[in-house]
Amino acid sequence: MKNFSKIDKQIINDLLQQDASDMPIITSYIKHYFKNNNVAIFSTNSREEVFILYQNQEYYKKAIKLIIDIISLLEFLEQEGYIYCIKIETNQSFIIYESSEIDVGITNNGSYTISNGRLEIENGTAKLYDLTNNLILSGSCCQKELTHKILCYFRCIVYPTETLKKLVQNNFETLEVISYKREIKEAKISRNFAWAALIISLFLPFGMTFFNNKFATTEITEYQYKEIIQKMEKLSESPNSINKNQIQSEDSTLKQK
Repeated sequence: MKNFSKIDKQIINDLLQQDASDMPIITSYIKHYFKNNNVAIFSTNSREEVFILYQNQEYYKKAIKLIIDIISLLEFLEQEGYIYCIKIETNQSFIIYESSEIDVGITNNGSYTISNGRLEIENGTAKLYDLTNNLILSGSCCQKELTHKILCYFRCIVYPTETLKKLVQNNFETLEVISYKREIKEAKISRNFAWAALIISLFLPFGMTFFNNKFATTEITEYQYKEIIQKMEKLSESPNSINKNQIQSEDSTLKQK
């Protein structure tokens, strides 16, 4: 299950705000994340090399995290069918920093010029200078695996699908998460019913006994009624018979005397 971070949600919203009839390259609407973090990405034109430029080691860690977060998000969205990516086949150099529209040129000495400064590569290190020749950022070449990912996703046009729109409407909860929550809810309901049934089964005999003792009535048939009367009459006659026999016995005893 994918948990969308704050920056994930911001990038998705940025994507959905683009004109679908004229979708720009993705770096045009995510460039501000690099500027705000003092990070730049530069790709050469002669070789498939990508340089990550930063101010210091602390910013380098932020740069790597930012790049990995963006690539991870785009990979997930593409694999799950939320977006469709079309790679731009070009060998032109590009830099992601202040603007994706910065023109990159090459001087006679092999350095690169940009609209607001210049960039030099020497001994595997890229250095970005401003117009007053002040060093702004510097960095080294990426590993091949990361270079491939950057060239794949940062040089593409991303088209959102209707599924992505539904994802946003569902408060960034994927179908997997929604299904999981539904199963949890149904399991809780089943558990509550089971507990209720258990409690009822435990207390029902006591309740029925109390109810029968307090409110229940017993109906007897006419035959049963007559049978009860006859038995009661027999019981009432039995003491009289016993008394009569006792009296007769006592009279006989007195006469003998």
